[in-house]
Amino acid sequence: MSISMAPGFWRRMTGITSALLLAACGGSGGGGDEDTRPPVPADPVVSIAAASAAEDSASMSFTVSLSAAATSDISVDFATSDGTATAGGDYTANTGTATITAGSTSTTVDVALLDDAELEDDETFTVTLSNASNAMLGTAAATGTITDNEVPPPELRVSDALVTEGDSGTAVLQFDVSLNSAASDDVTFDFATADDTATAPDDYEAQSGSASIAAGALSTAIAVLVQGDTDQEANETLTLTLSNVANATLATATAVGTIVDDDQPPPEAGVSLLNDTGVTFCSDGATETNCANALPGQDGQTGRDVTDNDDSNGVAGFALVKLDAAGTPLPDQSVDYATTPWACVHDEVTGLTWEVKTEDGGLHDVNDTFSRFDTSGEFAFAGLPNGGDCATSGECDSEKFAAIVNAAQLCGYSDWRLPTRAEWLLLLNFGAPAGTPMLDDNFFPYVAEQYWTRSRVPVDSDYFTINPTLGSSAPGSALAALAVQLVRGERR
Repeated sequence: MSISMAPGFWRRMTGITSALLLAACGGSGGGGDEDTRPPVPADPVVSIAAASAAEDSASMSFTVSLSAAATSDISVDFATSDGTATAGGDYTANTGTATITAGSTSTTVDVALLDDAELEDDETFTVTLSNASNAMLGTAAATGTITDNEVPPPELRVSDALVTEGDSGTAVLQFDVSLNSAASDDVTFDFATADDTATAPDDYEAQSGSASIAAGALSTAIAVLVQGDTDQEANETLTLTLSNVANATLATATAVGTIVDDDQPPPEAGVSLLNDTGVTFCSDGATETNCANALPGQDGQTGRDVTDNDDSNGVAGFALVKLDAAGTPLPDQSVDYATTPWACVHDEVTGLTWEVKTEDGGLHDVNDTFSRFDTSGEFAFAGLPNGGDCATSGECDSEKFAAIVNAAQLCGYSDWRLPTRAEWLLLLNFGAPAGTPMLDDNFFPYVAEQYWTRSRVPVDSDYFTINPTLGSSAPGSALAALAVQLVRGERR
C-alpha cells in the first residue's frame, strides 16, 4: 500500500527543520552565525637576559621576566652550562626552578662566582630555561660574562749606563732599574755583572746579589765601581743581567755598561791639547771645494777635523760628553735636551768641563747678566759688584755667581770659574754656518749674545769678551752687564 502526501506538507516540514537547526546554533536568521563568546587570553612569554659581573663579585644575577603579568604563579626550570668559564673553577654550577609570582613580571636567578689570582681573559657561561608552566618560552638562553679583576703586574727593565773612568780611584757606573708602574708589593730580583771587553777586577769590581723596589716606588739603582787608570785604550763594556724577578714581569733583562776612556796621548813638551776649529771645507783658490782637491796647507786638511771626524760626539773633531747634575755621563748621549736635560758638558780633548745654560728662569738662565767683578787682587781694577740682572738678586756679578754655583756643587764640582779668552775660543766651531752660534746646539741648546772671560786687556778696566755668533773676541768694560758661562778644570 502506498501513502501519498500533499505538496504543502513537505514545505511545512522543511521550515520546521530549519528553525530547529538555527535555534540549536543560537542563530535567529539573517546573520546569526557570529561568535559572541569572550576570547581566551594568550599565555605570557618568559625570557632570560644576559648578565655580567667582576670575578671578585659574590654572584651574578640573571633577570627572568614575563611579557605581561599573570594571574597565577609562573614557574620555569633553569640550568647552567660551561662556556670558556668552567663550573667549579670560575663559578658554581646551579640548577633549579624559578618562580614569578602572580601579578609580578620578573625574578632573578643567581649564580655564585669563584675568584682566583690568575691574570686571564674575560670568561663566559650560559643559563638556559626549560619546562615553563603557564607561559611560553621566549629567549631561553643567556650568556653570563665574568670580567677578570686582576691588574697586570708591572714590567721591570734595566737601562744601559755610561761613565768616564777617570785617572785614579773609582768612578760609579750606575744602572737604573725601573718599573713602568708601581707595584702593590715589593718587587725583588737578583743581578750579576759579566765581563765583555772590560774585565773584573782590572777595569771594574764585579757585582752580584739581590735588590728590590719597594711597594709604591718606581726605581732603584745598581752601582758598579769602575777603576780609574791612565792607560790610553778604547772604551770598554760590561753587562748587568737581572733574574729571578718576583711581583713583576721582566721586560729588559740585560743592560750594557760603557766605561769611557778619558786618557789622551801625551802632548809634546810645552804643547797643550787643543780642539780643532771645526772647519772641514777648503778652497781651490776661487770656490769652496772638497779638501782632497784643494790647494795644500789649508785648515780643513789637517788636525782632529780630519783624523777624528765623528759627529756623534760633537761636530768634526770635537769630543763632548753630556753630564747630568751629579756629573754622571748620560747613558744615551744622543738624547735631546727637551727629553732629558743635562747640566754640564765635558770636553774630552781639553779636559775642561763647561756649564750648560738654561732658559727656565733659574740660576743658570742664559738671559741673566752680570758685571765683571774680581776681588782676588789679581787685577788692579776689581770691577763693579752686582751690576747685572739675574735670578739671585743682589748678587749679579761674575764673582758672586761663581761662588753660588760652587756652593751648589754643579755636576759635583766646586771649582767653577770664568774661562779665559783662549779656553772660550777652543769651544767655538768656526765651521758653523754664518750667522749661527758657534756653540754646538746639540750640546749647548741656549746661547747668549756676549759673554765675559777672565782675560784682561792692557787697559785695567777692560776685559776680553766673546761673541759666539761672530766668533770674535773684543774688549769690554767691566761696568757692562754680560752673560757668564763658567768652566772648571785645567787645560791639558
